Amino acid sequence: MDLVEFSVSNYRSITSAHKIKLGNYTVLVGKNNEGKSNLLNALDAAMNIMMKRRNHGYREIYYDWERDFPLQLRERKRANGLVSIFNLNFKLKPEELDEFHSITGIRGNEDIPVSIKVGRDNIPDIEIPKKGSSSYNRKSNEIIKFISERIEYNYIQAIRTDEMAKRTLTSLVYRQLLSLEDDPDYLSAQKKLIELQQNLLDKLSAQLVEPLKVFLPSIQDIKIQLMLRSENNRIRFGNDYDIKIDDGVQTSISNKGDGIKSLVTLALLRERSNRKGSASVIAIEEPESHLHSGAIHALVDVINSISENNQVIITTHNPLFVQRNHLSHNIIVDDGTAKPAKSIDEIRKILGVWASDNLRSARYVLVVEGEDDKISLSKILPCYSEKVGKALKTSSLIIKSLGGTGNLSHDINDLNGSMCRYVVLLDNDDAGRNAAKKTTDKGLLKESDIRYTICNGSPDAEFEDCLNPRVYASAIKEEYNVDIMDKTIFKGNKKWSDKLKDAFLSRGVNWTDTIEEKVKMIVANSIPDSIGNITEESCSVKIKYNEFPVIEAQDRYFTLQEAQQGAITEEVLKTQAILEGKETVRPFTVYVVKDGEIPKAPHKQNVRFISEKYYRINENVDADALTEDEKEAYSKNGGLHVDSKWYQEQEYQDVIEKTWKKNGGKVYRFTHEDARRAEEFVDTHGIGNSRDENALAMFANEFLK
Repeated sequence: MDLVEFSVSNYRSITSAHKIKLGNYTVLVGKNNEGKSNLLNALDAAMNIMMKRRNHGYREIYYDWERDFPLQLRERKRANGLVSIFNLNFKLKPEELDEFHSITGIRGNEDIPVSIKVGRDNIPDIEIPKKGSSSYNRKSNEIIKFISERIEYNYIQAIRTDEMAKRTLTSLVYRQLLSLEDDPDYLSAQKKLIELQQNLLDKLSAQLVEPLKVFLPSIQDIKIQLMLRSENNRIRFGNDYDIKIDDGVQTSISNKGDGIKSLVTLALLRERSNRKGSASVIAIEEPESHLHSGAIHALVDVINSISENNQVIITTHNPLFVQRNHLSHNIIVDDGTAKPAKSIDEIRKILGVWASDNLRSARYVLVVEGEDDKISLSKILPCYSEKVGKALKTSSLIIKSLGGTGNLSHDINDLNGSMCRYVVLLDNDDAGRNAAKKTTDKGLLKESDIRYTICNGSPDAEFEDCLNPRVYASAIKEEYNVDIMDKTIFKGNKKWSDKLKDAFLSRGVNWTDTIEEKVKMIVANSIPDSIGNITEESCSVKIKYNEFPVIEAQDRYFTLQEAQQGAITEEVLKTQAILEGKETVRPFTVYVVKDGEIPKAPHKQNVRFISEKYYRINENVDADALTEDEKEAYSKNGGLHVDSKWYQEQEYQDVIEKTWKKNGGKVYRFTHEDARRAEEFVDTHGIGNSRDENALAMFANEFLK
């Protein structure tokens, strides 16, 4: 059975909080004095009114109209407006339906709504307002008893004392000791009962040592001691217990500080045992009260573990308790109302958390040691996961650089207040491991949140050990004239920076911390923005190459007026005489002539690169049978001009036909690095022999061996 929904109206500062959905872990967040505690108090009142009805009757300690009904609403004239209303919605599990039918005689679905109204007379009116079935209301007593016998409820206030710890323990012990009422030893020998009770308490004491050590590592032992009283010649189940904690000196919990009392109470809840088939709702007000940051981190894990088998509802001002993966499980309490949170930013504002600009939209953070690691991973990660790539683009995932392992504790402490989930990637060396230990010892970081760059066979490793040296070898050679592709450099089990240091020093090049940082940035910047699978395997490429025909520009004629007006510019010459983007091996002539004396210009020569497909388009057109306009029309279909010498002159036809058929007959293998170098070669030397007359020979010698 679960409590799945809760509503309250007209209770203290809460005027209306409707249909608050309750999961396994629900967090109430809000500013001070906005109603978080009153919301938990309202739940406490409703649960106790319902559960006490079947046992000891209703007690006004849980609700008092003069104390709990809002002052500003007491002038209402309608009587039904002068009541506090609590609505609880329970959901039976499938296996409980038959038992419910057997006990109540009602065969229905799994939803059971409970409505509680309390007016000025402090007498609660409890109904089961099940739509479409009046039998629920007629048998409300049986239904309330059924629910109450199968659900446990605990409320822990923010101000926790030793008495509260004892009361929590008393509830836990009482439920366990009930099992002894049918024990023949108990019925036949009261003295035996004392022994049995204390034995049970001793076992419970032993069970509590480890949970308390989570918060208090110095604890050596805990002793729950029964303080016996007799009543009507019977030994009562112990009402009084003393909890003695041994952290070097055995001391009663009464003499411990508020933080210890708070932790004992919460640790007891962690080890609580439910009766078979029962459910549990635990409400905790500000669990972080009286605790230092390390204990709070441990407490987050404890409450998460409690919520696996119990329903937990808490109020908090601490962002660590926020349910980041289930936003609707965080309830914003503001101005007497309650509603599910819609965004992390909304929760940050209500808690007064001011995240740095780059964290405002982030939900996840990958923490790395240096800026070079950040640059590398921002390029690599999207290639392995489309989802991660999208998260990086939208900034819901960011990569944060520590600027050195010495900043780990400080930055993690800041991140803990940012409400982002994070994982830390550290080099597997002394600096990384020592920084992780210091931060985990302070309770700021868990081992499960740390990943190391572990390379098999190497006791120490850095992020760069995970990268293929081919990616960055040429960049390092260009900058420092150190060839790191010598196979001996990357042998052995030293970490990357030690290997590079040896390589530099052995070649007479200095190696300092500053140079190391610069080399790491060179490595990071050498990784392409879009990465394929960079491996030592190469791909097969079939290429055709030829000596490009001479590209000649046409002469350009300008009128005297154009020349005087400044029309002869470098840009005009490039676009009109040479054609944009093309190169020429012959200077062209610029003529300035007087108006009316412009000689007939030779036919316009278009210089272009063309594939065999488009060359064939106009190959068989009879140019002599066409008018000049028809020739121009043909020239716009993608083929060459029909008067082109590549169609009209046999010498040129032979050259181009050989070009289509020419194939080196050899298969060359190019890696991604080879392709990058080839691109740089063309940028430097031009296409073909257009810029350097020996460029093709140089290209063949460099890449086609």
